[in-house]
Amino acid sequence: MGYDWPGNVRELENAIERMVILAIGDIITPEHIPDGMKNFKASSAIISTDIPDEGLDLEGLLGTAERSLLQKALEKTGGVKTEAAKLLGLSFRSFRHRLQKYESSS
Repeated sequence: MGYDWPGNVRELENAIERMVILAIGDIITPEHIPDGMKNFKASSAIISTDIPDEGLDLEGLLGTAERSLLQKALEKTGGVKTEAAKLLGLSFRSFRHRLQKYESSS
């Protein structure tokens, strides 16, 4: 989705949680996107909301998504952290902190 995420990762987390709650069944579709984000190009990716019987690790899943977005932003900007932070709507300091969190857990 081509949305700037002015509320940073918290806004993304809230949007995902809202879509999971509103989804009927185990698939999130474009109609589950919050109204304020509908003017932007929707991603063709579909997020499954199926919860296995044994449960899942929501924090881990959100962390995996965040780490992936950080890496993709770095790839898109040729490793320029300041530009990658801008792409994700983060301050440089917040971007660096998040990046260090995942680098230290590797």
